[in-house]
Amino acid sequence: MIFGVHIIEHTLTQLITLHEFQPVICSWILETAGRHWAAERILLGSRNISNGLTIRTGIDLCSASLKQHAKERGWWDGKQVFDFAASYSAEPVTAADLEGTRQSCGTALLEKQEAGAFDANAMMAILRDHEGGICMHGGFETTASMVSEIRRVRQRLRKQDEGERQETGGGVGDGAKEHITAKHWMTGKPHPCWSEFIEQDMPS
Repeated sequence: MIFGVHIIEHTLTQLITLHEFQPVICSWILETAGRHWAAERILLGSRNISNGLTIRTGIDLCSASLKQHAKERGWWDGKQVFDFAASYSAEPVTAADLEGTRQSCGTALLEKQEAGAFDANAMMAILRDHEGGICMHGGFETTASMVSEIRRVRQRLRKQDEGERQETGGGVGDGAKEHITAKHWMTGKPHPCWSEFIEQDMPS
């Protein structure tokens, strides 16, 4: 998984890519609107969140009064499939309305990378993009950028390790053990287009 976080003032732009992982590895998108919230589980693919709500109808968890509140305020008629972003966004969120925005440009950059090999360097290149407004200068400025690469590593057990696994009931059931590795890079200063991403030592 490649996880990049772009901090702009008090707004987070999350660029998330999950690559060739088993369903037990997943990420969650959590978006809020006041006291109301919705969450969506992401198993595979990519997701760009740029200054707005992106969870639509694929809601896996939500606050108890999310739909009722939208219905009472006239944002949802209670008949159509509930669309969180459409109901709670201040601006329209159709494809036509989002065309040319930071949201659509970030999504296009991720989809372009998905066609080939996606790695930490590709994520850093996206965070340095100016044309789509990912790296911002001027009235709003990108204050820092971070990329994390999290992988699940499976390793075949040696015979003595396999014996210990069977005795303790541990392992993944096929003569292998697995663990998670993580690497993190941060710019430490604004404007990733000018800044070097430096690997950080973060305890797992």
